[in-house]
Amino acid sequence: MFENIQKFLQENKVSKFRFKQLEDAIFKQSVTSFDEITVFPKDLRDKLKENCSLTSMFLVESKKSGDTIKFVLKTKDNNFIESVLMLHSDGRRTVCVSCQVFCAVGCKFCATGANQFKRSLNSD
Repeated sequence: MFENIQKFLQENKVSKFRFKQLEDAIFKQSVTSFDEITVFPKDLRDKLKENCSLTSMFLVESKKSGDTIKFVLKTKDNNFIESVLMLHSDGRRTVCVSCQVFCAVGCKFCATGANQFKRSLNSD
C-alpha cells in the first residue's frame, strides 16, 4: 500500500518533501483518509483518492459475544479474513489476527480456519 503511494507520487513528479509529509500523516498522525492530510493541496488529495488507498482491507462486520469481539475484514480481491479480540477478566487483551485467507491452523472458534487455506496476506 505505502509503496504504491510512493510510486504514484514519484511518477507524478510530486516534490520529495510531500513524501515526508505523507509519512508523518500516516505513521505519526494515524490519518485514515487523504482528506485528513491538509498540508497537501486539494488537487493532490483528490488525485491520491482516485488512484491510491490508505487501507488494504475493509471492515465488513463486528460482533460481540461475551468477552470476545470478532471482526470480519474484506480484502481488495474480495476474500474475507477474521480477527478476534479476547477480553480477559484480569484486564489483559489477546488478539488473533489472521495473516491468511482461510487459515491452515483450524481453530474451532474461528470462521477463517473453518475453510481450506487459500493464500497468505500481502501488503497490497
